[in-house]
Amino acid sequence: MPPFIPLPDRLPPNARLPTPPPNSPYTQLPLPTYGAPDIDLSIPLSATADYTTHAGGNRRMSDHGYENGGGVGGYYPGEETAAAAGGSYTPGEEPSRKRPRTEGEGANGNGSYVPRQRAAEHPPPPPPHSSQQAPMPGQSPLSGSIFNVSPRNPFTAVVGDWLLNVANGHQNIEIEIKLGMFQIPSQAGQPARRINLPSLIIPPDYPIGSFVSTLAPQHHKSLNNLLNRAVESQASLPRDAGRIYFKRSRLVDSFYDLGNEGGGKVRVSRDMKTGDVVESVRKRRVGDCNVFCPGSAYDLRISVNVEEPCEVPEGQPKIIREKDRACYQHQVCRVDLTSVNTFAKPSDAQCQPTSSFELEIEVLNCRRLLAEGKAQSDRFDEMLQNVLDSARMLVKNV
Repeated sequence: MPPFIPLPDRLPPNARLPTPPPNSPYTQLPLPTYGAPDIDLSIPLSATADYTTHAGGNRRMSDHGYENGGGVGGYYPGEETAAAAGGSYTPGEEPSRKRPRTEGEGANGNGSYVPRQRAAEHPPPPPPHSSQQAPMPGQSPLSGSIFNVSPRNPFTAVVGDWLLNVANGHQNIEIEIKLGMFQIPSQAGQPARRINLPSLIIPPDYPIGSFVSTLAPQHHKSLNNLLNRAVESQASLPRDAGRIYFKRSRLVDSFYDLGNEGGGKVRVSRDMKTGDVVESVRKRRVGDCNVFCPGSAYDLRISVNVEEPCEVPEGQPKIIREKDRACYQHQVCRVDLTSVNTFAKPSDAQCQPTSSFELEIEVLNCRRLLAEGKAQSDRFDEMLQNVLDSARMLVKNV
């Protein structure tokens, strides 16, 4: 089983810079690229490496630039004036900046260059991207900034301040993040469309339609494989080193609407095999923080709810949901990947279930997280950053 390598925050090797405006004088120049496709991006270039020795030596510098359109080089002293006047440039006292040609070197400038040989047909993949990787041998660890501290992540700061404000004064808090899509409000008969915003966090007063918290079947399968690989690759890690623990859960949730008896909905969870009651809670939503993820297949909704234990209600439930759930527990959060069969009219014997797929990330210890936030400790940002990064990595790897 290959090691688990999530998709890093890195541009594709052939990604190009934005196209200049039509009237710009730079439109005639070829667009530079971030990196040549034949360069191994997992191996950093040496600071003293000659550019012509990479990419097979196929980008030879001429006097004024790359011969094959790889870019535009700089002029030597006095050369630019002569070129503008249309005359020929004659070097003066300025020493030549060209490298002297050695014996046996061909006209293409490669000389006796021997291409680098790879150590193996399939080199080992690079380690997972992390902002806290250990420094390479010979390198000293870097501090957060010139002041030896790192600025607070603005996204984490906004979400953290919102959490503390919304959860203030409530008990039995539940914090969860769901994957889904925010849609534009549409009229009857119009197709549903996803919103498109330049900002990350959607303002509370922005008019949005429904939030569809379901995944496509192929995306559910892809994330299931991704998380399973993560569990297998971390099986040898110690308990306090970020190891993931897997658990399977099969429950039947019955929902009762008690709007006339104090508000909220009651969820009764029973074991699918034995029928024993596992949990009975009254759930009430306190607030939502909607996060739009441009360039990704799904968005995020961060919800704060109150779940109070209660007695099992009498009567028939309004909705029944059969949940086959795969749980992946990490340090401060748990990812629940669920396959759901929903019976919208359980009293109707002819009612056929509808299938759907869901993913949510739940904070394991909400009381501790909020306590760290009220104490204004650095641990609050560390815990919240772990949860948010887990959600963003899942969205990025769909």
